[in-house]
Amino acid sequence: MKFSQSVDLAIHSLVYIAHNSTGEPVIIRELARSVRASESYLARIMLQLVKVGFVNSIRGKHGGFVFRKSPEQITIADVVMAIDQDAAQFVCPWEERGCEVHENECPLRSLFCKAQQQMFNVLRTMTISDIAADHVREHRRVWLNPIDSTVANAANKKK
Repeated sequence: MKFSQSVDLAIHSLVYIAHNSTGEPVIIRELARSVRASESYLARIMLQLVKVGFVNSIRGKHGGFVFRKSPEQITIADVVMAIDQDAAQFVCPWEERGCEVHENECPLRSLFCKAQQQMFNVLRTMTISDIAADHVREHRRVWLNPIDSTVANAANKKK
């Protein structure tokens, strides 16, 4: 199964906010730079996350995004479903080619539907908070550091 770039950016953005959460809003510019996406594209994705109630959007000079729902309560499956509703439905390519096997009788459809269900069961076990904690503990990902400190650290290393 392959998820869309929008799903990937949504997950990475939420993990970034969770990792850097001080209660202050994270601005879209910082978020976009951290996940290497355009501000306008990421803003559309973040708007979807606002609509489903994962984050709040705060306007103004000191605005940005903060969690509305705790990152401990947002599963990866929740994010996938919020961004790409079609990801939860197996669509057989043969349906468009005039396959005459009834969908309930097709062994391949049954197999892929079961596999997809198992995948979503696994995605339901991992939260945004879990992913943020794993990145810190195991990988120390630079992209999770606030932009200002990342730039400062890079400048100091060059000296």
